[in-house]
Amino acid sequence: MTTTPRRRVLRPARTLELVERQHQEALTKQSAKLEKERQGFRRWLTRLKRAMHALEKHQRRLARLEKVMALLQRV
Repeated sequence: MTTTPRRRVLRPARTLELVERQHQEALTKQSAKLEKERQGFRRWLTRLKRAMHALEKHQRRLARLEKVMALLQRV
């Protein structure tokens, strides 16, 4: 039994218009992705700032309590 050679798929050559259109579509898609990522980053950054302010508030409270404890231990 002999094997038959594989058939080659013949496709028409890509035209410049097709290439440009595909490039423009890819650019539009990437631009939308970038905007979506920026929005997500802004939300994440807002949450991070809120958490950092809460952390700083707790640190100030701890420092104040430690200072009071130190003063009370001296007396």
